[in-house]
Amino acid sequence: MTPEVDVLIDPLTIRFSLWEGSPVYQMAGDPDTQLDGMERMMDIDPEENVIFDTNLGFLPISSTTLIQGEKNILVDPGNFHVGFYGLVGRALDSKGLTPEDIDIVLVTHYHFDHMASTHMFPESTLVIGEGELDAAREVYWPELIDALTTARVDGVETVSEDDGMMELCEGVSAFSTPGHSPASISVWVETEDQEIAIIGDLAMTKTDYTERNLSHWYTDEQVEQIHEGLDMVQELDPDLVVPGHDYQFEPN
Repeated sequence: MTPEVDVLIDPLTIRFSLWEGSPVYQMAGDPDTQLDGMERMMDIDPEENVIFDTNLGFLPISSTTLIQGEKNILVDPGNFHVGFYGLVGRALDSKGLTPEDIDIVLVTHYHFDHMASTHMFPESTLVIGEGELDAAREVYWPELIDALTTARVDGVETVSEDDGMMELCEGVSAFSTPGHSPASISVWVETEDQEIAIIGDLAMTKTDYTERNLSHWYTDEQVEQIHEGLDMVQELDPDLVVPGHDYQFEPN
């Protein structure tokens, strides 16, 4: 059965800071400005600051993508507020589906804006990079990660670099693309008329992909890994790319 791909929820990033005791929310039209651009605007230097202590927070919504074929696969179910306030449920309903209809929830990486609503899919199998949940337990805390993931899905399958292209069902494979996080993964989909790469935050924006305009927060090791992952994806020559925090685009 040839799969079909739909981006159910487009990404959005809201930044916020504290000014004279009052939270101030900030938005920009351009995805790159929403991300590192606002840090540069506020003279935040990654050499001097720690990202979680910059007084410039994130309230992000990542791309959430549905693959319908031999199996129903949801890629990156999104942050708490996306699930709790019904965005995910309404998006699925527009396709005639409920959370119980999702066979696989694939999380490209453990950051909350991509995985916190995993708990909505108790009938599904979680697919995630090998070791990625352990990294999440260190960054957040173990009890919450387990409550959101392993305790609330039907099983967990992991993808490692040794797996190459790991087939999930006809026309859909997952593969390892570390860098943004220790064990990030991406998805390759072959539809009737397109080959599509769903890459999470391997490229957060289109310019990450086309110009390698990578975040100034990345370490040298992360940058090297991301370049290797982007080289791999670009050699596959997709017709369409779905990044983590920008609209889908045709790279050629």
